[in-house]
Amino acid sequence: MDNLELKIEKVINSLWELADDEFALKEYQRSINLYTQVIELTPKLSQVFCKRGIAHYLLGNDPNAIDDLSKAINLDPSNLDAINFMGYLKVLSNDFNGAIEDLTNVIEINANFERAFYWRGVAKAKIKDNQGAINDFTEAIKSNPEDQDAYFSRSMSFGILNLHANACDDLSKLIELNPSNEDAFYWRGKFRLFFLDDYKNAIDDFLILIKLNTTKSKEELFLNIGTAKSLLFDYKSANYYLSKVLEINPNNKNALEQKVYNESKLTEKKHNYLEDDNENKETLLFIGWEVYMELPLKEQDNFENYDTYQSYIDGGLPNIRKLSGQSWEKDECFENPSDFEDFWGVSYEKKCGGVYLRKYKNWSFKDERYFRDLANQFDGDQIRIKEQ
Repeated sequence: MDNLELKIEKVINSLWELADDEFALKEYQRSINLYTQVIELTPKLSQVFCKRGIAHYLLGNDPNAIDDLSKAINLDPSNLDAINFMGYLKVLSNDFNGAIEDLTNVIEINANFERAFYWRGVAKAKIKDNQGAINDFTEAIKSNPEDQDAYFSRSMSFGILNLHANACDDLSKLIELNPSNEDAFYWRGKFRLFFLDDYKNAIDDFLILIKLNTTKSKEELFLNIGTAKSLLFDYKSANYYLSKVLEINPNNKNALEQKVYNESKLTEKKHNYLEDDNENKETLLFIGWEVYMELPLKEQDNFENYDTYQSYIDGGLPNIRKLSGQSWEKDECFENPSDFEDFWGVSYEKKCGGVYLRKYKNWSFKDERYFRDLANQFDGDQIRIKEQ
């Protein structure tokens, strides 16, 4: 190497170092100018094109960024920084299949490139390959157990696949890593409320968001809390939050309807409530055979998970036998029609065929409210509560 070449190499290295310094200081335009001078002196350095391309991206010049990254990859097909960033840019530009191809090339060269797994997972989620996305996010988390983006993105894919408990687990981990993450509380609250019937914890999530002075819609958060309170039969507290919704938006239809319903419940006599405040007290809800037979077939399917009892006639007298194999205590059978009527509040002649009972404490609140309202559409005698 002659003196001229040595001088040129020295200039190149000096310009490159200055460009990297300007890049580190976020002086991206200055770094671009310096990288350009390096390229003019030696147009075969893949990493210089890569760094100039990233600087172009950070200034919002995506076409120039893609052009430089393409040149970097052409000069060195193993330049992982260039390939990875190209994949990232393709995700942002909605070229998801192109992004998956580029990022797969990165992973094949270096399986420890954590961000390549993450961005490929994002691209797969965008084309609705959520199981593939979950697999990639899991690999990203293995490489970096504190990757907050990967936990959140995986939770969203879990949610789409109706794996809501898994989604909540990821969001809980995210909250451990970042206790102020609004999206984590918001989505965990929604999954708990609308899919897991975990109303109390859903309320806690929404209240935390409000305390964080969240940018999320207060109208929606108050409505969600009011809905959860209603499903917990805390109608008075529910209406407090529903009133807050209506202060923000007097025309919120959901809040108006729920509030009217709750007010009607608050006017009912106390004995019409199903209360289970004593763990040793078992509350049974009876839905008459006539109600069941009036239901559409798809509604009858809702009874499949409930304990089934059979009413039968023995010597002209009605009896109830549990079909699960457990025997009733002697005083739970009826020796005469008046006992049956005292128990159910309706004459036994009205009953025939299948009688459906359910231990209330095993119901979800949503089911109890649904079937109680349904049965109320029929003869009032069709619902009877027996507390033991």
